[in-house]
Amino acid sequence: MATPDAGTIAALLGRIARRDETAFRTLYEAFARRVFAFLVHRFQNESLAEEVVSDTLLHVWKAPSSFRGESSFSTWLLGVARFKMLERLRQKTPESDDIDAIDESLLVDDTRPEDVTAMRQRSAGVHACLDGLPAGQRECMHLAYYEGWTLEEIAGHMGAKKETIGTRIFYAKKKIQACLSALVAREQGASGAAA
Repeated sequence: MATPDAGTIAALLGRIARRDETAFRTLYEAFARRVFAFLVHRFQNESLAEEVVSDTLLHVWKAPSSFRGESSFSTWLLGVARFKMLERLRQKTPESDDIDAIDESLLVDDTRPEDVTAMRQRSAGVHACLDGLPAGQRECMHLAYYEGWTLEEIAGHMGAKKETIGTRIFYAKKKIQACLSALVAREQGASGAAA
């Protein structure tokens, strides 16, 4: 089955929100194989991949509005699948580190409210810089740095050569560096003026 375009996906998600099972079946048939192939390639576990395909698409059935259009639907769906698979793998390995203990060990006692505000502003600045990228570069950066995909995986997903993806990421990083330098300069200018 051909991959539906963005307009068709939006319409299907709208129908799924109204509990249209036919729309859900259409979406399932369009994406289940791709999700399965991604999971098997990434995690080398076919039986668990089958379960996670169901978990992933059940997530769409339960919360179709969780897709906010910040990336392509397939990129978002594969991100959900990756998260669900990691969740399953954690459940299967009880001897793994306690995540809460790790989080607590990362906390710094002397973090002040103004530090938290500055961190939030910087995070918003990074997102603003990412949002300013052309769509193709933005999707490559999202997959590489937020989803942890390899160049080969991104190339396969986007139907491009690995070298093309590397070039997109190279230029995206240059643009983000320039954008962040401008943000830091503004921030230093504002703090200098306040002093």
